[in-house]
Amino acid sequence: MVPDEVFAALVADCLSDLRRDRFKALRDAAIVHCFGDTPGRLREIQNLGVGDVDLQGMRLIVRAKGGGFRDMPFGEGTAKALHRYLLERGRHEFAHLPWLWLGRTGQFAAVYQMFKARVKAIGHSELHPHDMRKTFAVAQLKDGMSEAYVQRIAGWRSNLMLKHYVGASMGELAAEDYRRRGSPMDRRARAGKAK
Repeated sequence: MVPDEVFAALVADCLSDLRRDRFKALRDAAIVHCFGDTPGRLREIQNLGVGDVDLQGMRLIVRAKGGGFRDMPFGEGTAKALHRYLLERGRHEFAHLPWLWLGRTGQFAAVYQMFKARVKAIGHSELHPHDMRKTFAVAQLKDGMSEAYVQRIAGWRSNLMLKHYVGASMGELAAEDYRRRGSPMDRRARAGKAK
């Protein structure tokens, strides 16, 4: 899992460029937010169009692997990052193009390279955008989201992929769920005392 402090350091690294290159800083921060707040695949995040962002509904509409579309909800922090970027993007010389992420010559297709440079800058060069996808799945399951919903949002056709991603974390998740629900013996004992 990608720890919260690593995600915060990634965003901070992006925003440290605000004075030098405001557009790049806001774009990179918005991309990192999309990776941190959704289970988007690298290609799905990279190929987003402007029309794929629904700020009011707080969701991204991605072209799913194998065809079709799916919604990926996001939170307030990502909504703010996307809003700030979209305002700045509106002043870009290629603002008329359909792609969400813009660079010097049109579409910004170097999302992977940007991510790798940012994680290297904060001392975590082993991280990959796919690690954010796994972190999303584990975090949502820890917070009580059903496996079916995590599978749906992530675009996995079977729960085998979910189990592959979560893998080693299943024991930890099961123990946390047990602690949250409590011991069945303790529940029965409390129920017996209540009678």
